[in-house]
Amino acid sequence: MLVTKAEEFAKKLDVADFKASNGWLENFKSRQGITFKRVCGEEKSVDTQSDDMSVWQEKLKLLLTRYPPQDIYNADETGIFFRLLPDKTLEFKDVDCHGGKKNKERLTAMVCANMDGTDKLPFLVIGKSANPRCFKNVQSLPVKYNANKKAWMTGDIFTTWVKQLDKKMKKKKRKIALVIDNCPAHPKIPALQSIELIFLPPNTTSKTQPMDQGIIQNLKVHYRKRVLLRYIAAIDKKETPHISILDALHMLSQAWACVTVKTISNCFKHAGFANSTTAVA
Repeated sequence: MLVTKAEEFAKKLDVADFKASNGWLENFKSRQGITFKRVCGEEKSVDTQSDDMSVWQEKLKLLLTRYPPQDIYNADETGIFFRLLPDKTLEFKDVDCHGGKKNKERLTAMVCANMDGTDKLPFLVIGKSANPRCFKNVQSLPVKYNANKKAWMTGDIFTTWVKQLDKKMKKKKRKIALVIDNCPAHPKIPALQSIELIFLPPNTTSKTQPMDQGIIQNLKVHYRKRVLLRYIAAIDKKETPHISILDALHMLSQAWACVTVKTISNCFKHAGFANSTTAVA
């Protein structure tokens, strides 16, 4: 589109020797600060002037007044295609680039951290197999693991996870707010003693959910790097690359450790969770 429009302008201006080459295009993009991006996400579909958003902003102000940053948590699930390689590669111009079927084996990970990034909770990971063969003789896992036929979050799994977290916070004599979206797998849970569940307004998570502002994306970047290094190491040893569910759990835990406090706190701020000067314990 840029090249076509440039050629049109050149014709109108009677510039006879103009050539919209790849070099011209790259230089033009560099001068104008233009980058090539994939169109994705639902951020533009969120009506920031809606009644739901106005109510949430007032609710958020009150939340920041009632809880200090270290006691405000956000949790969200994400799918992990734990064996999936990138769909782009570098290849010589005269060589056809074909790939096999994309690996769609998936895990679901519950990612949770507090507002100032000082407490990244261990993952809850959901798979399809309750007892994968790779778990044989394994004494402990780096994450909490659960399973169902579709590897999806369910209301029962979520309730159990929240109640366990509630007991943990009670032992520490802490009171926290847990901000989550209102999907059907996140039911209201009565009789919680140390956790207050705060539900985000529907269809607004691309703007209001801190995890969606870059925390989960950063986690996946670190995980994908480990997948690629694993494949490279296998190829160097002339072995067939393979990543088991146990391997994926360890790499997920390592990737989570690489997500910095600054990244988490900045993503909370981007979602509107600004520090309140009147916050009290």
